[in-house]
Amino acid sequence: MVHAERPVARAQSAETRRQAIAEFENEFSDVPALVGNAEVLAQNQERALALVLLRQAMSEDSFHVSSLRRIYNLLPGGEWTLAERTAIAETLSTTTKLASDTLRLAKLEYEKGDLGRSLEMYFEAAAQIREEDQTVFEIYKDIGNIYVRQGDFDGAEEYYHKAFALNPDSDALHVNLGTLEIQRQEWGAARDRFRFALGLNERNDKAWVGLALAHYHLGDTELAFGNLEKAIDLAPGNRTAVLLLAGWAEKHNRTEEAINALENYLGEVSFDEDMSLALIQLFCREKNYFCAKFEIERTLLWNPTRPDLFELLKKIEDLEGAEAEPVFKKSGLAGEIFG
Repeated sequence: MVHAERPVARAQSAETRRQAIAEFENEFSDVPALVGNAEVLAQNQERALALVLLRQAMSEDSFHVSSLRRIYNLLPGGEWTLAERTAIAETLSTTTKLASDTLRLAKLEYEKGDLGRSLEMYFEAAAQIREEDQTVFEIYKDIGNIYVRQGDFDGAEEYYHKAFALNPDSDALHVNLGTLEIQRQEWGAARDRFRFALGLNERNDKAWVGLALAHYHLGDTELAFGNLEKAIDLAPGNRTAVLLLAGWAEKHNRTEEAINALENYLGEVSFDEDMSLALIQLFCREKNYFCAKFEIERTLLWNPTRPDLFELLKKIEDLEGAEAEPVFKKSGLAGEIFG
């Protein structure tokens, strides 16, 4: 019996074989399905369940690029630990060698405080880009920011000027240049930089804060407070603006204004211990012991391991209702600000 010869399908190359295997795995892999179901859950506000599916997808295939991108973008950063977000970004950067993925990793390393690693990733991202564009501008600007934090002001200036050559009309860049002048204690130059930034964008709250700081050090206190008020009006959650106001409040009889700003700020965040300490300090100075006690108790709910606050609470209870000198256990940032 003669059998007809059957053709045998053969992959034409190693690359073709890899592509065929990848297509087969995609068809039968659970990862895309898990991510798709997680997207549906997230869209219906079931974020906790979505997170369970996304973590399962990552455990099944931590190198599935398209799914990793969807995973990273699906939920806000607050849903993931910084370590998880960094792990995803590291995998994407290593796997794809794309500037966008390397930049994501650079920003996360900066958020972690690993400035050296962040700088390395920014330079790597710059090398992966063939044409100078807005992305390169952001890279140069961010490299300048890192150099400022490292105390390398000449390096910062070099990269800020590289960024300036690409986009001279960036208000954010002029704020960075103003911040560099502050680090150099060049208050007049800083003032001019912040003014220029506000000429480009009068709603830049960071520029108003920088201008306030420059005016304060140049001796124009009233103008400085006016600048701070503008910054806080634009962005009540601007932590630096509120801290500056609190720090200057007692000396310049602005305690009530500072208390209002601190209370508004704390009403918008879940917990900020240093800001609560600043508010307690102002309440004590005003002999408003009832409100000071309330804020201490609220702070202890979040951080019950503060024996100094228990001690302060007891002292306030002893002093409450009597005319006595306010007391405050200096600690942390609040101690630095009011010391």
